[in-house]
Amino acid sequence: MKLSEAIKLGSMTGPMLKGRLWDEEGGTGSCALGAAMKAVGQERNYYLNGLLKQFGWWWIEETRVSCPVCHTTTPLVDGITYSNTVRNMIPHINNYHNVTREWIADWVATIEPVEMEQQVATTTANNQREEVSVNG
Repeated sequence: MKLSEAIKLGSMTGPMLKGRLWDEEGGTGSCALGAAMKAVGQERNYYLNGLLKQFGWWWIEETRVSCPVCHTTTPLVDGITYSNTVRNMIPHINNYHNVTREWIADWVATIEPVEMEQQVATTTANNQREEVSVNG
């Protein structure tokens, strides 16, 4: 699943939060990255770095961008300035701009690697072939 799709899917599970991945008091809210994690079944006990690679989202640590809202290249997250990777820009947009998680997902879709779709399709096809040969 592409990151943009995961953000949109996870956004359907509850309200948007700012400053936290999800509601630690048992609620259903989440930020944009928290929504993506929820969409792939990861919540509460998580290791974000491992998930980025596992789900093919590694590119958000390597891709540098400016904020599509305020055009900064030094995103502010929880009062700290970070490098301008997509991973840092998503929380910046989520926490400091008046946009929805769906809007963030649409922006992410514009910068996701094109080969991501092919890689996901190939992985899915390989997994289906594996199931057929094992169960076949």
